[in-house]
Amino acid sequence: MQKSEPNRPDAPQELSLRERNRLDTWLAIHNAAADLVLERGWSATTVEQIAARARISNRTFFNYFSSKEDAVLGAQTPRLPQPALEAFRSGEQDLIHRAVYLTAAVMRASYPHDELRARRQRIIGSFPEVGVRLKRLAAEVEQLVEPAVAEEIERISTEEGISLERGTRDAAKAITLHASTIIRFAFAKDPSALSDDHADLVDTAIITFREVIQSSTWLK
Repeated sequence: MQKSEPNRPDAPQELSLRERNRLDTWLAIHNAAADLVLERGWSATTVEQIAARARISNRTFFNYFSSKEDAVLGAQTPRLPQPALEAFRSGEQDLIHRAVYLTAAVMRASYPHDELRARRQRIIGSFPEVGVRLKRLAAEVEQLVEPAVAEEIERISTEEGISLERGTRDAAKAITLHASTIIRFAFAKDPSALSDDHADLVDTAIITFREVIQSSTWLK
């Protein structure tokens, strides 16, 4: 079932009263989940306790989050933001560069509210239980990005009259996984790399990977 998800706080459109109430409820649940886990520990925190702290029913909890893990992380179902997809298709950078930025945009949409980043990082560092969910979310992001990359490969191949020996599908998967790895590298060095105002950290990661791959030293 599709979960209710609030708009990002930096969304340009104004929120209706219903949307504002939904956003407030989403934040109340996430704050309750994150605070309880930090106070009591992972195993000692239950969905029932989270719902009680947020003053909602268990049923309402599952209208917003599919699991305790998502509530604690403040994670939303990955989606392709339309502006990011349009920028990917119309960008002048090389395909890998654009794929990295598209991947970052999808990841940002999956973890909204940048002001909560520090607490989220504390939770990720403290509770290995969220690791499985993080890996699954990363895979979901890649599944969204890969078709867009494949479409772009087809367009470039047609325009330039080239053919790929391994085929579009393998090329798209390779580029998508490469882009995802670059993002994880940037994030590992500095969690703020996924913020809109720290694109330079992503650019640095792209350059680092490019230099390593292009240097024949590492291939000997």
